[in-house]
Formats: sequence, structure tokens, C-alpha cells
Amino acid sequence: MNFTQCALHKNNILKTKDNTHKPHPSTHTHKHTSTYQLLKVVEIEEEPEPFLQDEEQVDLKQESDTLTEKNVFVVGGPREEKSFFCQECKKSFRNGSNLKIHQRTHTGEKPFSCKECLKCFNDSSNLRSHMRTHTGERPFSCEECHKCFKDSSNLRSHMRTHTGERPFSCEECSKRFSLRSTLRIHMRIHTGEKPFSCKVCNKSFNVKSYLISHMRTHTGEKPFSCQVCQRSFSQSSNLRIHMWTHAEKKPFSCKECDKSYSQRSHLRKHMENHRR
Repeated sequence: MNFTQCALHKNNILKTKDNTHKPHPSTHTHKHTSTYQLLKVVEIEEEPEPFLQDEEQVDLKQESDTLTEKNVFVVGGPREEKSFFCQECKKSFRNGSNLKIHQRTHTGEKPFSCKECLKCFNDSSNLRSHMRTHTGERPFSCEECHKCFKDSSNLRSHMRTHTGERPFSCEECSKRFSLRSTLRIHMRIHTGEKPFSCKVCNKSFNVKSYLISHMRTHTGEKPFSCQVCQRSFSQSSNLRIHMWTHAEKKPFSCKECDKSYSQRSHLRKHMENHRR
């Protein structure tokens, strides 16, 4: 290689280095933009959006902004366990969609309706459970006794009959219950609350089923019939007592004379004879 060729070769190397370290301004900007976008993608993949129900697919950011402006406090970042709080009752939720469902308990909104009976629900899962009353589907089975239920919550409650678990305790008398609903009914004994009133005579009851039974005294309805003698009764408990007359079962015994009766009321009348 002569002197001229050597000089040209050196100049080409310098140009190559200069091109490598000093690219065109537009190319340089594009390279940084691509890297920034890549980092943003990685961040999104590391922190996925919370799972949303099929019927509740919403833009989580838009939902969060809306709820924050209206009536919810948002605490912490996206890794917070329960970062969405209802301003009405301060109950907390893990994502905006669950909070939205909860807020319908305050607003009374029920956007999901049954096509069979037009009954409305505030949550799509409640509608799906309700639909099983029409289809007869009972997909949840007890492994102990194979009894089937239309939703998982009923199965969980049923399982406590096998385990004996009573997780709900009365703060007044420490009595324990297997169902939260039973505890709520029990609490009315302490509070004296009777929220179910008869529209005919204004008599009030602390349990809805008691009101339903009471209404039959006004309507004369007797939906429970004996299959042996076709006698009808307004309450199922009266039918069970009546069935003992056919089985000759007398579970109520007098401790004074060992006489037995099929009905408790008959035993009470008999006991009056001993008090005289």
C-alpha cells in the first residue's frame, strides 16, 4: 500500500467511526424513542390490570378517574391490595369494577335482568345464579352427602353442617351461628327490630318467613297437605306434627305420669291436670 492509499484508508476508517458515534439527528431521536417505548411495554407487562368480569369490561384508568372524582378514595399505587374505597360506607375493594358493582347497593341500580321472569340484579353473577332456578341446574355438589346446590356459597354454608363450624358470633350473648343471615335474624331479639309488617293488620315480625305464614291466616291458604288423609295445613310444622298421628309417634311425654302425646299443645293441656 503506497502513501496515498494509506491516507485514503485512514480517512475511510475515521469516517466510519464518525458515522457510528454521530448518526443523523433523526435516526438518533428514533432510537431513543424506541427504547422508551420498549421500557413502557416492560412496565405494563410487570403490572397487569386487575381481572374484570365479562359484563364489566371497562377502561380501568378511566374508571378509576371517574370514581376518584365522584365518591371514592384511591390509596397507594397499583400494587395496593384494596386501593378503592366507597365514600358511602368506606368498604374497600381491589379494583374499580368491584367497587362499581358494590355502589349499586347504594344507588339501587340493577342493570342485569332475567329474560324468563324479568327479575333484575345488580351483579351478573347473581343473575347467573338466579337462572339456575329456571333451568334446575345444580352444579355444586357436597362430597360428604352428595347434596347439590345452585351456587357455591350455598355449598359452603351447607358444609358447616358436616364440620360443625359456627364462625358467626353474637356480640351480645356470644351465641354462635353457621350462617351470617341467621346471626342477623338473631340480633333482632336484642334490638327488638321487627322489619316485616302485615299490610292487613299491621302485625310485625322479625323474620320474613313468619310474616309469610301469618299472611295465610288472612288468605286462608293451606299449601301443606297430608298424603295419607289429604288434610291441609297452613304451616309445614303443623303438617309434621299431624304426620305423627299416622305413625303413632308420641314424642311429648309427661314427666309426672309418663303419658305421651303427639303434639306439644296436648301435653301442655295435660300438665294443667297435675297443677290442680
